[in-house]
Amino acid sequence: MAEPSTTGALARAVASLLAPTLGWERSVEIVVDAVRRLGLADDDSRPEDRKIVLEDLALEVGIVGVAARYALSRTGGSRPDLHAAAAAPPSTRSVPSPDSSASERLAATLAVHEIITQLATMMGQDKSEATVLAALKRLDLPRERLDREQAARLLDDLGRQAGLVSVTVRFVRAKILARFAG
Repeated sequence: MAEPSTTGALARAVASLLAPTLGWERSVEIVVDAVRRLGLADDDSRPEDRKIVLEDLALEVGIVGVAARYALSRTGGSRPDLHAAAAAPPSTRSVPSPDSSASERLAATLAVHEIITQLATMMGQDKSEATVLAALKRLDLPRERLDREQAARLLDDLGRQAGLVSVTVRFVRAKILARFAG
């Protein structure tokens, strides 16, 4: 475990935001690991680096992700812009051309928060959010909007999980995919 005196400024700054929930030692351990994984310099605590670390931790499942999302909300980072830079993987389905209207492009996609909301009716908001965000990260899918193929991949992955998650997905899958019909 990294002691405060050997921990860099970035790790100390982010750990201090998580410590009320996770405890100091666990926060430092998680943050130091994230800083190394992200390849950030730990000797300086710039606001944009703190946000990058919190955004990465916000994708984690469980209390770590919840604590990071809460810290982000308190430090001015909003979840809608949390993943705005995530690039969508190429799709085999035809996507509206860049010169089509914005409403046509949006109609061909579904916001991730809508999927989370559908799952939350049975699983609860925090569990739904953590599960979906972890699956998006695992599948390398965009964090804001999904086309039909991406949504189907996400639901397939969630449907293979054990317990309440797969049962919930079975109930809401048709309702979610019906949003693309039209």
